[in-house]
Amino acid sequence: MLYKRMIAAVMVSVVLMPSLASAEGLLGGVLGGGSGGSGGSSLLGVVGGSDSGALVTLGSGNAGTSGLVNLGVGGTNGLVTANVGANDPVIGAQVLGPKGIVDVDLNLGDVGANVNVGGPNLIDIDLNLPKGGNGGNGGNGNGNNGANGGNGQVIVRNGVTMGNSAMSAACAGYNTNQLVALFNQSTTRGWDRVTGIQLVPIKVCADLRRQMANWLASSGDYHNLVGAVSQDPLINAALSRSQYQAGHVLGVHKQGSTLMVYVF
Repeated sequence: MLYKRMIAAVMVSVVLMPSLASAEGLLGGVLGGGSGGSGGSSLLGVVGGSDSGALVTLGSGNAGTSGLVNLGVGGTNGLVTANVGANDPVIGAQVLGPKGIVDVDLNLGDVGANVNVGGPNLIDIDLNLPKGGNGGNGGNGNGNNGANGGNGQVIVRNGVTMGNSAMSAACAGYNTNQLVALFNQSTTRGWDRVTGIQLVPIKVCADLRRQMANWLASSGDYHNLVGAVSQDPLINAALSRSQYQAGHVLGVHKQGSTLMVYVF
């Protein structure tokens, strides 16, 4: 049921976003910010261009990040792109972009999700839910201790759910769910604004490395990440001073002005 609701929400976004995009040219003329209204002016501080800091921003190119709701038309990330939340968007959406027909990211801290339609697979759904707590002790009797809660990682590829049974390899300190979660939290936004790179090596056993490599090989998002890494001069400079290459990168997280690059 949750999957159906998420897919339905994506379908609604496909219908609504182009309709909203049609308003972009009209507002561009009203705001006086040139084509697309991407200048710094705004209409009563509510609707403005991409860099205006208005509550709602509209502009040509990729969606901005200065407003609460940001919409872009005709950018490199998609025909229509949208961000909800300033600076670090809570929701990011791309329609008819390099990732597929529709790609939607949700980031609520401990809860995250990605829904992709028409990408490398027909439908991809990745959910990251909070970890469950430890089970309680069985008391002074002969009761057993409760089991630890799972980490809520759910992966669906073309309607097939990949859970712990499909990804069960583990070695000291790590398991596949942890590594998949680290990859899913990666971002390619804001790389041009960082001033430092920190490589974070992850030591895993051969079985886990092999299983992760097979899983990543089937992920279009992973190939996009490796492609972005290969083209980034700062990351490549850091990798050149190590034993790692772009294909060894598992995830990239932005922390302030530093990119944390996880390699394995």
